[in-house]
Amino acid sequence: SGFSASGEEEEGAASRGKEATYGELSAEGIVQLLTGWPDPFPLGAASLLVDVGSGVGKLLFAAALLTQSRGRGVEYVEARAALAERALAAAARDGFLTADEAARVELLHADGTAPGVL
Repeated sequence: SGFSASGEEEEGAASRGKEATYGELSAEGIVQLLTGWPDPFPLGAASLLVDVGSGVGKLLFAAALLTQSRGRGVEYVEARAALAERALAAAARDGFLTADEAARVELLHADGTAPGVL
C-alpha cells in the first residue's frame, strides 16, 4: 500500500503537474532487496543508493544498517521529508543507528524530476 498526501499536498502537487501518491516496499521486501533474494543487492562502501520518493526514509535507514553504502533520499512532500529528518535524528540519538550509519544517510526535500537534484 502507498502513502496518500494530504489534500493541501495533493493540490500543491497537482498545481505543479506532479503526483503525490506512490507505492512503498514492505519491511520484508526491503530486507529481501538488500540482503539477497535470490542474490544480494551489490551495495558496498563505494555505492550510493538513491531513493526518489523516499517518504519517511525506511529503505535508506535499512540500507545503512544492512550495507556499507551511502544513501540519498529525495522526497517531494514536505511533511514526509520532515518526518524522515526527525526519524533519522531519533534513530541516531536512541542508538538504532550508529553515528557512522546515520552519517551515510542524506535526506533532501526536493523534486526528484528537477534538473540537478539527482
